[in-house]
Amino acid sequence: MNKNLTSVRGIRCWGAHTGVKSMRRDLAIIHSEVPAATAAVFTRNRVVAEPVKLSRRHLRDHRAQAIVCNAGNANACTGKAGAEGARAMARATAEQLGIDERDVVVASTGLIGAPFPTEDIVDGIRENVPKLSKKAAAGTFTANAILTTDTFAKEGFLEFEADGYEINLAGIAKGSGMIHPNMATMLAFIVCDIAIEPRLLQRLTRECVDESFNMITVD
Repeated sequence: MNKNLTSVRGIRCWGAHTGVKSMRRDLAIIHSEVPAATAAVFTRNRVVAEPVKLSRRHLRDHRAQAIVCNAGNANACTGKAGAEGARAMARATAEQLGIDERDVVVASTGLIGAPFPTEDIVDGIRENVPKLSKKAAAGTFTANAILTTDTFAKEGFLEFEADGYEINLAGIAKGSGMIHPNMATMLAFIVCDIAIEPRLLQRLTRECVDESFNMITVD
């Protein structure tokens, strides 16, 4: 049996096609059954997309319960309309899941500077949240839904033991170009069912990223 995001306790997900991209899945939703300790690192570029600005604010308390990501439009250099689009994604996800809007992390990838198709994406969120699943296929659909110019989906899974407990860790990523410096336009989402203090998780995430993703140069 293939193990992926859905093999992590408490995690459901789904990847769907909303029409932003013509032929491929373009909406990914990951949901934790409970509010989870959350860590994040973002691009250090001075110009950032609207979802980056929003997610930085939402993650000040190092807690989240859902991730929503669209592909096909980066929602970058889109002004007030783009900012409202990012908020609308968080709001629609929260309403459908019955969680706090501030516990939703938002990401977008794709064309830069194009008008953001808020209505299509919000409609897609409302239609697809009920499809969230623990089936392995849902994890693969989710990995495919965040791709842009990638030629294949990137999924990873690790099972290990800590203090006698079996721990599951899984992740997905996108990016075959423009991932320098410091991740740039790359996206990676990792979920784990370990019990950990949020600030420790943030420190460890930063250390791991500095020795992995931030060592990569693809421009």
